[in-house]
Amino acid sequence: GTPENFTPEQLGEEDAFIKEIMRTPIMEHLYSVLHSKKLYNSKVELEEDLKKMWFGLYRRYNNVLDSSGFEHVFSGEVKRGKVSGFHNWVRFYLAEKNNELNYYSYNYNGPWVNYPDVLAMQFNWNGYYK
Repeated sequence: GTPENFTPEQLGEEDAFIKEIMRTPIMEHLYSVLHSKKLYNSKVELEEDLKKMWFGLYRRYNNVLDSSGFEHVFSGEVKRGKVSGFHNWVRFYLAEKNNELNYYSYNYNGPWVNYPDVLAMQFNWNGYYK
């Protein structure tokens, strides 16, 4: 992977995103529950943790800080020649519509007895398979 470098504008967009989602009823409820359990003393603390969880960089391969949870889940990424993440159905739809993605099939459930059902999809995204 290629090391990530962020501009002040990009960092500002991350902050704005976190602030905006914190205004939603579900995130207000989440904070309320976490605060009631004494896990957070302020919304600012939760916002800081969310920013680290979603936008903090981690290593996918070769010891290079080149990915984030947000990128993995919402954008998708290529890891060792295969698609990893890409869990956002809106992004999936748009990529397929723009001929960047070719959907093949799905596999529902697995050999698990004590785990929730799983939906796995097979597709090719810009030449990489998942």
